[in-house]
Amino acid sequence: MWSPSLRGAFGRLVSYPQPPTPTEKCLTFFYKLYGPNAGALNVKLIDGLGYEIILWTRSGAHGNEWHEAQCPVPQQLTTFQLTFEAVRSGLDGQVAIDDVAFVDRVCTIPRKCSFEGQKCGYSTVKWLHRSYYMMVNTDADVFPTGTTAVLTSPVRPGTTKPECVSFWYHMGGPNPGYFTVYLKLEKGERVPIFSESLGQGDDWRHGNSNISNGLVDWQIVFEGIKGTSGFVALDDIEYTVGFDCATKVTQPTSKKPDNAGGIAASVIVVLLLIGTLVALLVFYLQTRPELEASSGATGFSNEGYVPDSTVSAGVNEREE
Repeated sequence: MWSPSLRGAFGRLVSYPQPPTPTEKCLTFFYKLYGPNAGALNVKLIDGLGYEIILWTRSGAHGNEWHEAQCPVPQQLTTFQLTFEAVRSGLDGQVAIDDVAFVDRVCTIPRKCSFEGQKCGYSTVKWLHRSYYMMVNTDADVFPTGTTAVLTSPVRPGTTKPECVSFWYHMGGPNPGYFTVYLKLEKGERVPIFSESLGQGDDWRHGNSNISNGLVDWQIVFEGIKGTSGFVALDDIEYTVGFDCATKVTQPTSKKPDNAGGIAASVIVVLLLIGTLVALLVFYLQTRPELEASSGATGFSNEGYVPDSTVSAGVNEREE
């Protein structure tokens, strides 16, 4: 998929026909979308009549790393097939999948959710899904005083290992209100683990917190409370088991760095092209004098002429 003439073309990986499923199942896999023109990756279901239904989609560059994905497959009364479809968008991009499994259970919360095309099982109250992130408008004329927007994760199982929840958030406007993250145990009150109340300009900022659950099932709750003017946005929620948040510090950025690898690859290609042109120029300059010397001589050359001594002697005798 590297020819520019194939822009918009697609490739497919199609499963064997699957028997009907009385309950919802889960398709799990890892994927990579890398490069400035990575295109899109779709998961489709083809039913017994040949109709195609998009179950999951991602597009654009996601960095040079593997991402975990879980795709719910609804109950099917007839034979069906599952399809991975990679759609080309430009010259420089890669799409890859690995570790595909079709399991007989409901999908659990994925390790990372970027909200691209889906909400990853999060339940929402007044949060808006903006295709690639979640947002709540906290302007006074939108929310009455005291109104709260809540985004709640699916239930996650407890573990004895340390666990870190990290996310990117954006608070814009003069007074966007309050943004608070809570840990809610299965039986117990909500415990605040992160809070922010100041406008952050045009920057996305990274937030995180350690989670202590003591083998009790739990949920994470993201809450936005009305301000006089502004908004709160949220993206790229990630859970890491066995990791201490305090060991990692991430600087704010005006745009999340999800395509650094693609930019580096483009720079390398440009440098290689410049190096090739310089080498050709040096070769031309070195060979140019030889070409001019050979083109300056006209007619025949007598550099190989050797006089005949017998002819010269004869000429001298006749002169005598």
